[in-house]
Amino acid sequence: MIKAVLFDLIGTTVIEYIPEVINNCFQNAFYECQVPLDISALKAHRGKDKKVIIQNVLLLNHLPLSMGDEIYRLFKTKLTSDADKFSLNRGTIEIMMYLRERGIKTGIGTGLERDIFDIICNHVKLDNSFFDYVGISNEVGRGRPFPDMIFDMMLKLDITDKAKVLKVGDTVADIEEGQNANVLTAVILSGTQPEEWLLKAKPDFVLRSLSELKNILQ
Repeated sequence: MIKAVLFDLIGTTVIEYIPEVINNCFQNAFYECQVPLDISALKAHRGKDKKVIIQNVLLLNHLPLSMGDEIYRLFKTKLTSDADKFSLNRGTIEIMMYLRERGIKTGIGTGLERDIFDIICNHVKLDNSFFDYVGISNEVGRGRPFPDMIFDMMLKLDITDKAKVLKVGDTVADIEEGQNANVLTAVILSGTQPEEWLLKAKPDFVLRSLSELKNILQ
């Protein structure tokens, strides 16, 4: 019996209905700072802490990490202005109500900072009252693939049995986060990473839609 489910935000409960919004914001921020960027590198790191992604690109190009603050500022500005390019994933509200009716706790975790998280959630009308737990990676500790948000949710919801926790996300980093916490993992094929990458990470379950979660929980 699953007692709690931790959902990812972008790509899982909220999707980019104009493709590559996040990647484009990154790409434009790097471009303005005259930093070369291979877009495939961004896809490989989707789901991770955004500042860590920037640091990885700077290290790859042998550039000073001090440039990261300005790149991140530009990224946040661009993403904030593009909040209207996000929408709720199909079945999000339905599955949240389904879980609530069965007494299963729900959480949401993100690698975005709280101000951007709030802006996007407000735009798509995803009220925090849907969730028993909200995890902001830079407030909790380390971002994915580290399991800090899962452990924080378990602590705050008083859940001790890892076998009764399910992590749902759309990236390899989401799967690794769940595996590093020794909880069950489900990947939904609604994000930007290729299906072959996700299957290679060996999640416990593969979903075509959020409504398929019902099959796991019954």
